Amino acid sequence: MQTAFFTCLTLLLVIVPLPKAALVFGINLEKLSFAFTYISYLFSIFFLFLAVFGRATFGIFQKEFSLIVFILFLFPFTQILQMLYWGYFSLAILKPLAWFLPPILPSLIINPATYTMELNAFAVKIFWPCAGITSMVTFTALYLAALMLLSDDKKIKKGKAFFAWILGLVIIFIINAARLVVLVLIGGYVSKTLALGLFHEYAGAVFFLIIFVFYLRHVIPKIILPKKI
Repeated sequence: MQTAFFTCLTLLLVIVPLPKAALVFGINLEKLSFAFTYISYLFSIFFLFLAVFGRATFGIFQKEFSLIVFILFLFPFTQILQMLYWGYFSLAILKPLAWFLPPILPSLIINPATYTMELNAFAVKIFWPCAGITSMVTFTALYLAALMLLSDDKKIKKGKAFFAWILGLVIIFIINAARLVVLVLIGGYVSKTLALGLFHEYAGAVFFLIIFVFYLRHVIPKIILPKKI
């Protein structure tokens, strides 16, 4: 009962200020409403599952069920995170680039105030889809899923697991910033069509896949302790 009370109180403290915050930051209220509608449906499905199958069934498949619920909640969480904080992530990319790239590439114009990069009349705006939030949240979900599913009954080195997660987020953030620079270079010097087409659509996914496969093969196995016989 106390858990339910504090859960409802937490949700109220988070939800009530969001419409005002949305107006301040110019967030689309329809998207925000959709995210919370999606969350309410998930809660409905969760309680319906408990009512039909009981807590015993949940206990048997606790790991699998928790993983499914966690991944489903990531969708609205990512939307809310992007809508509220994409500007901070974009600035975290643009400000360091504006400091050290112009001396190397004088024709490159980086304006953090407008979230834009321009080279030879080819300009891009680092809006929320390019801020790297989706990649970092997706990495977190897949990383946790891999740890849960591959560890089975084995122990996990929690310190190393946390460090590897933080390192993965940093790597993904840096790779995303490098991807944006390469995008502008291709658009400014080679082809706008190639930059906005093939490279923009697939480069991020390819880089992300390479990083995660590396983690699966070389990092995660070192985090999971071998099972004692």
